[in-house]
Amino acid sequence: MGSKLSPILAQYVMDHQLDSILPKLPYTVLFVKKFVDDIMMIVPETFIQLTLDLFNSVCVDLQFTLETEDLHHSVPFLDTRAYRQDKIVKLKWYRKDTHSDKIIHFHSDHGINVKINTINQMKRRISKICHKSFIDEGLKKLHQILKENDYPNSMIKKLLYANGTTQNEQTEEQNMTTDRTHYASYPNVTNLTGKLKNVFREENIKIAVQNQKTVRSLYTKIKDPIPTSFQSNVVYKIKCETCDKCYIGHTSQWLKSRVALHRSDIRKYPERCALAAHAHNLDHHVNFEGVEVLKTERNYQKRLIHEMININKEDETINKKTDTNKLSSIYSYLLERIKMEPFYDGPIDE
Repeated sequence: MGSKLSPILAQYVMDHQLDSILPKLPYTVLFVKKFVDDIMMIVPETFIQLTLDLFNSVCVDLQFTLETEDLHHSVPFLDTRAYRQDKIVKLKWYRKDTHSDKIIHFHSDHGINVKINTINQMKRRISKICHKSFIDEGLKKLHQILKENDYPNSMIKKLLYANGTTQNEQTEEQNMTTDRTHYASYPNVTNLTGKLKNVFREENIKIAVQNQKTVRSLYTKIKDPIPTSFQSNVVYKIKCETCDKCYIGHTSQWLKSRVALHRSDIRKYPERCALAAHAHNLDHHVNFEGVEVLKTERNYQKRLIHEMININKEDETINKKTDTNKLSSIYSYLLERIKMEPFYDGPIDE
């Protein structure tokens, strides 16, 4: 469980299971549907137990359970209920009795577009999977679920029961301008992100909103901390024991591997980096045992920016001046101002 291979292996196993069993059945299989390990079949009533026994005979560790149709000639399958009516199978949107019916709450910290898309996607799913005789019932059930999650009634009616012409026109228009559209991401900030999106819309820039309050942020870290020497994708700081200077660097490797390269460079290739040149040429001792991790960042470009910012923040660094050439002039100005005087952003009570 939890492995990325699990669904792939499940598909292979179930395909093998069906290929082994179907030829052995003493009747013609008229209807069979499979999704991973869930199977729906039409089986003659007299062969139900035989079919189950054949499925359970392939592997002792792989045993199936059986659910037969009820008095209404229906059986649940995934999030649908299949009805056998008029010699055809009709699908109806289905929620188990134990389902909580909880979706993204209207007052949650998500952008309004996320909530609108949630309604549209659920409506689209009902319209696509349900037989036309069950669509209205499915939409009424969805209406009730949305009300229980505090969605405004006006929004529900507009999105569930609109004819969709305007939305299709907008989609066509968006498809026509895709080549000229630029995309960016921005944190979801109440009363700010929406205004920014409106400003950039005139420039044909679409902003994808990121949530800052995630499920991960609600829980404490229960895993043991990774030792400093085995951390990777970090910005680090190494101090010189002989003088007050320090060196700021970044690496995607284990930190102990990067430190080992620094030690080797000091002995063999002092021209390779500023730290090696400083220690070799001045015969200074570097405190490799006290290396500090300043920032962890998997993205290379972001990690590079963090390195340049930390170099700029230090008064005495061993790094070359060229190490901060790519830092934005705006960042450089702000960092210099912070060094000279505290940054003033208005009174605290504003």
